[in-house]
Amino acid sequence: MPDVAPEAISDAGFVVDVALGVVGESISVAAMLVRGAAKWTPLRARDAWRPAHLPARHQLASPATELARRGAQHREWASGHLDREMDRWIPVLAEMVVSRLDLTGLVIRHVDLDAVIHHVDLVAVVEDVIVTIDLPAIIRESSGSMASGTVRGARMTGIAVDDAISRSLERLRSRRRSPGTPASLVEAP
Repeated sequence: MPDVAPEAISDAGFVVDVALGVVGESISVAAMLVRGAAKWTPLRARDAWRPAHLPARHQLASPATELARRGAQHREWASGHLDREMDRWIPVLAEMVVSRLDLTGLVIRHVDLDAVIHHVDLVAVVEDVIVTIDLPAIIRESSGSMASGTVRGARMTGIAVDDAISRSLERLRSRRRSPGTPASLVEAP
């Protein structure tokens, strides 16, 4: 850890650092005391906590029981607080880590995609997609519009054919007529 000169830190930062230093040292001392006490045989014996020759209020078990109760409360609070903080920070930290990873490369190197594909029920996926997008309705709608478009196109083609036939017949009629022939003779069957 780099050493930072106290002058380079704001007043608030300095106070926070002092508090963290005190807490850190307190935890270190407490851990050392717990390790030492756990190894000391007389403290591990129940008789040492409740000696028969002392009244109950002077036995070590009375203050120890109260300290244990308070310790359990602190432990429960710390555990709950830690859970809440983990719920808050783990997603943020995971996002930071994941944003720095080449996930595609990791998947390509470590996942057998062929095996994954063989485990996928493609028929079920396709059926789900068809149901989700309502493919039958899309086909009905597009077929209806295609059919009406086709009918409209056929009608327009029929009209154009009728016009073309009419023009052709008109030209034929005009050719068959001679300049002095009455129209009633040409048109008669």
